[in-house]
Amino acid sequence: MDRIFVNPAIKVKLCQTAGNDRAWLRKIRPWYGTRLPFPRPFNLPADAASCENQALVPAGDGCGEELYSWFEPKEASGTPKAKVLPTAPVQCQMILSEQGLN
Repeated sequence: MDRIFVNPAIKVKLCQTAGNDRAWLRKIRPWYGTRLPFPRPFNLPADAASCENQALVPAGDGCGEELYSWFEPKEASGTPKAKVLPTAPVQCQMILSEQGLN
């Protein structure tokens, strides 16, 4: 098993409490959306001919800047896009017109 995905906050706690033997920490990878109470390993099935393995896990324990970048606020992407409402079906438009809501 190359990677175990956990919530980034769990990885931070593991980094803080790991002690001197830190080699195993490189396999623990932060990933949002991981809400399970236990880490979740992912392996490719042996017969998955169309799948490719991921790149090797980077060297180091993964407890540095890379980990803490998960907690930085996202930058605003500029002007928010205007929401476009979908066109109502003809039957709905007729009802709205009859009620003076169109």
